[in-house]
Amino acid sequence: MILLPLLQNKVWILFMSAILGSTYCVTGGYTPDVILKLVGLENISDGLGFGQVAKALGSTIAGPLAGLLFQWSRPYETSFYVGGSVFIGSCLLMIPIITSLRRQRTYRQKTAHNTVKHVIPGTDESAEIQLHQL
Repeated sequence: MILLPLLQNKVWILFMSAILGSTYCVTGGYTPDVILKLVGLENISDGLGFGQVAKALGSTIAGPLAGLLFQWSRPYETSFYVGGSVFIGSCLLMIPIITSLRRQRTYRQKTAHNTVKHVIPGTDESAEIQLHQL
């Protein structure tokens, strides 16, 4: 999308549009899997719902915003550059969220592995003891 204003030949524009369309088609099927990995199975419906709301807001706002950018600057290139920059910025904003979720997941896995069941002598009860590393 960022390269589109630089292409002067119609064949290259069609080629880049075909690549954009096919990659969007291919990655669209991965959306539920990515949301599942981000929010977990217990929150998959909420994650998919918020994803749909975000897509709808983006589709509603993007067209008029691109029109305003065109009226303000006159060349179409500005709208494409701003759209590409916003896309890259949103990808960069996801990095801290993903790293935080991965850290939480590894912490949960570590604490689950450091739990030992201890049978209390003289009773049928058991207690879970957390092992702490020094």
